[in-house]
Amino acid sequence: MGKVGIQIYTLREIANSDLLSAIDLIAQAGYDGIEFDAGMLNRADPHQLREWVNSNHLSVIGLTLLLPEIEGLLHQMIDYACITGAEWIVMPWIDQKLRKNQADYERVAGILNQAGYEARQKDLRFAYHIHGYEFTPLEHSRGFDILIDKLDPNYVELQVDTFWVASGGEDIVEFSRNNIKRIGSFHLKDAASLDPLNDTEVGEGILDIQGIVNLGVEQDVEWFIVEQEGSQHTLSESITISQVNLRKMLKKAQNF
Repeated sequence: MGKVGIQIYTLREIANSDLLSAIDLIAQAGYDGIEFDAGMLNRADPHQLREWVNSNHLSVIGLTLLLPEIEGLLHQMIDYACITGAEWIVMPWIDQKLRKNQADYERVAGILNQAGYEARQKDLRFAYHIHGYEFTPLEHSRGFDILIDKLDPNYVELQVDTFWVASGGEDIVEFSRNNIKRIGSFHLKDAASLDPLNDTEVGEGILDIQGIVNLGVEQDVEWFIVEQEGSQHTLSESITISQVNLRKMLKKAQNF
């Protein structure tokens, strides 16, 4: 267990215009797999995408589907995922207008449960990516508490983004340990600072990424996925730094 992946959004400057070059760069940097961002239905034929990824000895970890697209494009994305060999579909974001109160979160949970059920019928996993706003207090609760109560763990996993969980005021290791049975993967995004919010390469910031890796290895979490908004390094340098640091953390955790 303990594979090193990357969310291709990290390389969006290249990927949006030359997807194959981005895939090649990821392979050269030493990753095991790629999680693709939203819009893949219109960006690459699934057979071609699988060929590009496989020829670079990589895996398609997952595909991203936004909430407004679920009702109209879910089955297309499920078919796309099956062709590419993806393990799961991830829903990463709830627009602010759709999460104003408890009823909103309950409605979203219902949509995600149904999507997760549909994905499971094709042996795919489905995940909700935590983004930090879920910890904002509502009337008598928080969005996260409502989601945990309403999401069916048989069909919807959690994908923890360390940077955004920390931005919501949570201790990333404690939070993850408390919810580990529902966590399917980690987005490892380190922070140069949280006030102001500024991310950095994995292992170069202030977050306890080693603690998360230790927990993930202990609990047999398969994928640790690097994501970064921006860097002072070149893309090649940046993603290589994160990959090398993460491999060292995994080795340390596995030998602990």
